[in-house]
Amino acid sequence: MGHITDKSTEIATTEVPLEYAHMVEPYLLKRLDFGPSFYFIYHFSRSKYVYVESRIELILQFTPGEMMSSQKNFFLSRMHPDDLHQHQQAMKEWQKFFFRIPISERNYYSTSFDFRFRKKNGQYQRMLQQLIFIEHDSEGNLLYSLEKCTLISHWEKTKDLVLCVCGPNANKILISNHTSRLNGKNSSIFTPSEIRILRLLSNGKNSLQVANQLNISIHTVNTHRRNMLRKTGITSTILLVKFAKNKDLLNN
Repeated sequence: MGHITDKSTEIATTEVPLEYAHMVEPYLLKRLDFGPSFYFIYHFSRSKYVYVESRIELILQFTPGEMMSSQKNFFLSRMHPDDLHQHQQAMKEWQKFFFRIPISERNYYSTSFDFRFRKKNGQYQRMLQQLIFIEHDSEGNLLYSLEKCTLISHWEKTKDLVLCVCGPNANKILISNHTSRLNGKNSSIFTPSEIRILRLLSNGKNSLQVANQLNISIHTVNTHRRNMLRKTGITSTILLVKFAKNKDLLNN
């Protein structure tokens, strides 16, 4: 058995096997983060948090110990009621989708979803939760996940929760939205202007080249790119293009 140590506060746990500690620690130490965020590790078969980074206290006002000792699911117990219902529906779709993926491929997929969380002072703030699975057993049951929560209250957002599962296969991408059902075939989720920009991006052009060709500002192009990422819950333009091609949106 090994341990992962937060270098800033020396918070550690002895419950994570050494090989997983070595696998995860570089991600924690490099701090390749955009916006306020913290990491944690969840043990699925034991329904328990086995590591929580100390930065949680700066963002959610809870200590790592409070999260790790919580008897209920820490996030579900403090999720906004409207988001909780959407989350439950999205998770049903996630389970159907994820368990159709071969066991050998599951570690290559990432999942993200956003929700409103009630901090210790009672105020709600929007969070983006992202996770990857770092181990499963021989029967395909999930064991450990590495997860990151990022404060995104500054994002422009509707009340609708968006779930996104992305992997290396463009034909296996799930986008789920509780109300607009983004995972339907040929869903019209982008405006004509966004489609025009996305077509050019899919042809390998960068934002400046797109702006010059459409005779608009690069600021406008980047705003449209951010809006498309926000609508879908996808985290990169490359995956956004794959999603659009998979849904045949660029030909409409």
